[in-house]
Amino acid sequence: IKPSSAPSSGTSFGEGYSHHLIYRICPKFTTNPAEKIEALIDAHTGKLYSFKNKIDLLQIRGSVFPTSNDGLLPDGVIMHKWPMPYMTVTDALGRKFTTDHGGSAPLVGDESVTISFVGPYVRMNDACGVSELRGSWDLDWGTSIGSDCSKTSTGGLGNTHSSRSGFYELNMIKAMARSHLPNNEWLKQTLVANMNLHSSCNAFWDGESVNFYRGSAQCRNTGEISA
Repeated sequence: IKPSSAPSSGTSFGEGYSHHLIYRICPKFTTNPAEKIEALIDAHTGKLYSFKNKIDLLQIRGSVFPTSNDGLLPDGVIMHKWPMPYMTVTDALGRKFTTDHGGSAPLVGDESVTISFVGPYVRMNDACGVSELRGSWDLDWGTSIGSDCSKTSTGGLGNTHSSRSGFYELNMIKAMARSHLPNNEWLKQTLVANMNLHSSCNAFWDGESVNFYRGSAQCRNTGEISA
């Protein structure tokens, strides 16, 4: 039985609430086992009162360059709080979870979790240093001023523009490719991306990893350019 408030106008004292017989339905979807859906439906009218996932989700975000780092609107400036897809989350007990396409993972409680720019499909190897962020609930890698090895106040020396942008873009590209080639084994493996290498004006594939150079007077940092 679900209590509900009635409109205030024309309601007598003591009659501000009515009750409805409802069905509580909890469907299960094999495509997403990390969901516990609860639906509340009026048993007489079929009205849907609620439909939601009962599992709280941890949100992981960061600031990325959507297309380029040329500083020109709309796609050459930094965008904040973009989701970090397919990132590995490790809780205090050592259990590992992976964020979904929208940067969410099942919340494992209030205890601290640890993340870095590592996931099942992409691993960033930044020459500026190692990335690591700890916290609970919503985590944000933040942003930084400058280029190359400029970093935020948290997340380690490897929390650079190129690692944040590269992790987002490479994961999205691989996700699109998997949607067309779901049985391709290479797309299911972890791709290593070497960022902020000590050179400029180039990027290359060496047969095992993708590699991006720092910026210079002639070229911008190629790891900050999604193209």
